[in-house]
Amino acid sequence: MNNINSPCIGACSLDANKICQGCFRRMHEISLWGRATNTQKIKILASSSARQKESLTTY
Repeated sequence: MNNINSPCIGACSLDANKICQGCFRRMHEISLWGRATNTQKIKILASSSARQKESLTTY
């Protein structure tokens, strides 16, 4: 796994908690992405996935 693609879907809109409503990454995760290691990217993806699942249960 040499390169992990960004989860950005081009629907960028930050909520009050500075979480993108398109990819569910936090603002600092978005800014880190370009220089993050694959290990860091995997952790970011896991966190954003958990936030996305959590958002589905709050509606």
